[in-house]
Amino acid sequence: MQTPTKRKRRTPSMAQREQNRERARAYYENHRPKVLAKLKLKYEQKRIEIQAKRRERYFERKMSLASGCRAPAPELNRLSLRFILN
Repeated sequence: MQTPTKRKRRTPSMAQREQNRERARAYYENHRPKVLAKLKLKYEQKRIEIQAKRRERYFERKMSLASGCRAPAPELNRLSLRFILN
């Protein structure tokens, strides 16, 4: 299967950029409450998503520490010199 080749995108000229800025500015002026409401909603959704991820990581960490995932204690070799001397 052949991967599609990426099209080279043309960069907008300075005049086009200015037109786009002007169009965006006009839209914002005419729809300010709607735009701000959407931004606020997106911000809130993102915040909730980040908090959920943090909560999940915290829970996983607590569960791994509580379940005793630590390295098992080495077996005591009662015939070893270290055991006899301690």
